[in-house]
Amino acid sequence: MRLLLLPLVLLALAGCDRPVNASDKLGLPLRSALAERERTGSDEPLAVLVRFDQPLDDARREALAEAGLSLRTEAGDTASAEGTATAVRAAAALPFVESVQLSQRRRAS
Repeated sequence: MRLLLLPLVLLALAGCDRPVNASDKLGLPLRSALAERERTGSDEPLAVLVRFDQPLDDARREALAEAGLSLRTEAGDTASAEGTATAVRAAAALPFVESVQLSQRRRAS
């Protein structure tokens, strides 16, 4: 009985929500770009793609603006945006933000 109970407990714990660190929401290229901006003290804005847990409403748009992020284009649960390193980190800390990636231009082939 004990041997059967342990896997069930482990499965239940695996499904529990755990707090997500804002840094975990940042893509690796973005982390590098943020570290470089912070190292040099640059306030040059970064273009990012942000994914949310659902499409934005006015309250969430306002929260992003208060964080310092400027929204550009929205499509469903994703938006392109721009902001300083501080603004990007503040936006990533918002609970409705699921991920933030560095936006890169596609090269014509």
